Amino acid sequence: MADPNRIRRLRAQRELIAEHLAWLDAEIEQATGSALAPDAESENLPASPPPVAAANSPLATPPRAETTTPVAAPAKASDELLEELVQEYEAADKPLSKTGCWVIFSTIVAVVVGAAVIVIYAIYS
Repeated sequence: MADPNRIRRLRAQRELIAEHLAWLDAEIEQATGSALAPDAESENLPASPPPVAAANSPLATPPRAETTTPVAAPAKASDELLEELVQEYEAADKPLSKTGCWVIFSTIVAVVVGAAVIVIYAIYS
């Protein structure tokens, strides 16, 4: 039920990002004079979490906001919501402003063509 055009666009974006990452790696290699480690290319996150601050440090434990109401779990998964929104968008009529733009454009073209015909007729008659 996935849209083939959307999948094609997503794959094209992935290819563009891969090309951009390859270019960035080449630029970094050129600037530093050494190649990146394979792990650094595939994963930019640190291998382990940073060390915990000392217990007497003022930043050791962040302040916590007390809440009295629990946070509700989302009603639907994000993919389901996205699919629902896409279906609503595709089912919706064209916006009136878009139709109005075409009407205005067509009117202007008709007036310009009519004026050009009148001017040419006046010159050559």
